[in-house]
Amino acid sequence: MFGPCLGVHLGLRLPRRRFDRRGFSGAIIVYRWTALVVMLLLVGCSSSSTLPTSQRHAIGDLAPAGGAFSANYSGTSTGDGDACLLNNKFSFSGTGSGSFIGRSTESGFLVWGHGQTCNYTGSATLVETLHPRNTVKVGLGPLDTPPCQRILGGGWHFVVGGGTGKFAHATGSGTIKFNCGNPKYTDTWSGTLNF
Repeated sequence: MFGPCLGVHLGLRLPRRRFDRRGFSGAIIVYRWTALVVMLLLVGCSSSSTLPTSQRHAIGDLAPAGGAFSANYSGTSTGDGDACLLNNKFSFSGTGSGSFIGRSTESGFLVWGHGQTCNYTGSATLVETLHPRNTVKVGLGPLDTPPCQRILGGGWHFVVGGGTGKFAHATGSGTIKFNCGNPKYTDTWSGTLNF
């Protein structure tokens, strides 16, 4: 009974309101900003599954890490590992895994410096497979001076001298048990690695 044509039925003339486009465009801007904020909140919440799931994990990522270190590798070697000859170089390269570095590769060498005294030194680098910018650099030396024929079946001493990535300030030390089978080898690392 009192529909939109109330003024026509009663003979009244109602004032017409003009449509204000400026006010309407302001409402569109507010609506768009609100929609953008809601969308950003939804995107932020959907990526929360990548956040640490526990406080202990998050704190552990910030604090210094490390501790007891062990690793096992196997690969191939070149050079004469049984001869203590001046400047004789023995190189090795393999794959395996270790504490804190996970799946990784190792490569290194030893050089004999004093003939029959078996005084040898060298270095090795461990490279994390999934994140190659994370490396550990170690210096190698004799654990003792066994007869030359048993050097590779004996042990080496390693000292960590830094690295790159998360191991940039790494320290530690230990021993490497090396089993040579020309040209294949296996080795076992044990010691400490702090970073």
